[in-house]
Amino acid sequence: MKRKYFFSILLAAAASLSILPVEAWSQSSASDNNAVVRFDFNLKRLRQNPLVGNSGAEQMLEQLGSSTDLSQVDLKKVERVYGGMEAPANMQEIENIDPPGSNPQLLPINFFVRVIFSDKEAANAMLDALKNNSRTFEVNGKTYYGPPAGSNPENIRAHLVDGNLFEIGTTDYVLRSGRDVYTKELDANWALMPETDAVRIAADVGGMQALFDEGMGMARDQAPPAMMGLVQMGSDLAGLSVSMDMDSKQMLGLTFIAKDAKGAENMKDGVNGLLGLAKMQAQQGMAMLQDEQKAAAEQVMDALKAKTDGTAVMIQLPKPDGFEKMIGGMLQGFGPGSDF
Repeated sequence: MKRKYFFSILLAAAASLSILPVEAWSQSSASDNNAVVRFDFNLKRLRQNPLVGNSGAEQMLEQLGSSTDLSQVDLKKVERVYGGMEAPANMQEIENIDPPGSNPQLLPINFFVRVIFSDKEAANAMLDALKNNSRTFEVNGKTYYGPPAGSNPENIRAHLVDGNLFEIGTTDYVLRSGRDVYTKELDANWALMPETDAVRIAADVGGMQALFDEGMGMARDQAPPAMMGLVQMGSDLAGLSVSMDMDSKQMLGLTFIAKDAKGAENMKDGVNGLLGLAKMQAQQGMAMLQDEQKAAAEQVMDALKAKTDGTAVMIQLPKPDGFEKMIGGMLQGFGPGSDF
């Protein structure tokens, strides 16, 4: 598969991350090709918040799409992007996916991404953007599109699930009758988050333990002394989840799942130590805020603490009064769309 083609079919999902305001399988183990990462971005809900709506991120997304085969797709009509992915076996597998001159016959990491558009015309435009450079496959009465003959990776398929729902992924996931393919541990992590939050991401660290341990080994060798406490906490980690909603009473939720209760206590102490350092540094910038902004910032500071519930270590950040004014004031002067 040509690089430009592969990038285009992933853009609607991957580039959707840029609208953030800065800024799903019944088998029991990852050894059965289960997904260990799950995500859901409700872009329609995000856009309803003035911080996101005025941030200029939509324009950046459109500009990015205009430089690819998706130039005819109205990315502003993307309402939701969700999906999941398997973990690579090791770091070498990651490096082998797309190095210079690489042309793997099969993508070694299974994934699926579903994109919900506001209307069927936008979804069809997405599909039409791929048809000119694709091969058609008929499977069980359904039409799928994949790389043209002689192009790799061969195991990528895209199709319309229904009128306004577009999907792309690897054959092992896309050709299944359903999408209930997450590990049990990932489903448990996912259930810890509010269902209505606009942004939800969860990972089953235990389901990718070999890869995680390899990464932790590299971190121990390369991290500066000041970061070793954070690296050590990784040895207790079994999973994590993060959710965000700018219009919810709980604006941000972050949960670390420890391997046991003792590990959870150790992790809580370590996280609170890091949060304490972050709050000390943030205090230096408080003097630059106006009174209303300072009051909102103080509410955030007071809520920044971790607590345990069994093996879960949770940080729950409520939305402070005057939050939009606080962030708007901070963003003023950073370019078009930031003048609140």
